[in-house]
Amino acid sequence: MKIFLSWSGQLSFEFASIFRNWLNSVIQSLEPFLSSEDIRKGSRWLTDILRELNDTSIGIIFIVPGNHNSPWLNFEAGAISKAVDSACVIPLLIGVERSELEGGPLSQFQSALFSKEEVYKILESINEKLEKGKLTDKRVFSQSSG
Repeated sequence: MKIFLSWSGQLSFEFASIFRNWLNSVIQSLEPFLSSEDIRKGSRWLTDILRELNDTSIGIIFIVPGNHNSPWLNFEAGAISKAVDSACVIPLLIGVERSELEGGPLSQFQSALFSKEEVYKILESINEKLEKGKLTDKRVFSQSSG
């Protein structure tokens, strides 16, 4: 299953990059996409991003102080949510309160605060959507806490 990791700015990128590597170690059947790492040099980056957004049903939006109004974050969240019934867009709030999203497009999605418990809930949500490579709840918890 493909997971689109959306970032804007250096701090957001650093969290997305760490999360990408960690996700692969927790649920091996996932294919996290991080534009800075997964687009080949010389490629038309916009074409690659649009293709990934079209093929993705889960996105994690890395929200840090000052980037919640980023046009790219909002564009990517909207593109992922195109399939209303099956799409899953998760704003991950790092040093940001939910109230800061109010009135903006990202406020329509159930967000997660950056904490061990909330990150575990993100993993549960992702694991529930898996058709192949699904882990038991016990296995998700043991993998994520290691």
